[in-house]
Amino acid sequence: MNIVGAGRNVGRVVVAAAVATALCGAPVVTAAPVADAPATGASVADNGSYDGAGRAFLTSDLAELDADGALTVLGRADDVINTGGRKVLPQDVERAIDRSLMLRGLVRTSVVVGVPDPEWGQRVEALVTLEEGTDPAEASALVRSALRTTEVPAHMIPKRVHVVEELPLLGIGKVDRAAARRLAEG
Repeated sequence: MNIVGAGRNVGRVVVAAAVATALCGAPVVTAAPVADAPATGASVADNGSYDGAGRAFLTSDLAELDADGALTVLGRADDVINTGGRKVLPQDVERAIDRSLMLRGLVRTSVVVGVPDPEWGQRVEALVTLEEGTDPAEASALVRSALRTTEVPAHMIPKRVHVVEELPLLGIGKVDRAAARRLAEG
């Protein structure tokens, strides 16, 4: 895999676009800075961020490039929560919940979503499933308290935590974020 534009975008969050080339059949990835990225569904070539050697499509994946040219996928651009002008990658909060020693044996799974908020644009909220014996009435306080003991910034800590029996899943087994967002809003 070749990464076009890697040198000038090291350390920046970028939109990754997969490119299938007719010439060599190998995938190429362009790294367009988020501010310069074309609209979803647009050709990367239309934006000038790909050299035009093949057809491109924007995947809407957010990624970060390191100095060695490794591309780390951070999540989907459409999953990013904008709360009070700050960007929150839900996967970062979910990882913090998963890794919290205070929550081991209490929280089974989690998903973090943004719900509309008239003051902040979006509000960070979490849906969690609990391990047997965890008191649902204490779940919100437990999760928020545990995250305060981590390096998660205050704006990323869920304002509300919803306890659900199961997280909504897509047919392929991934969490259905749109359905989770609707549950949080309801």
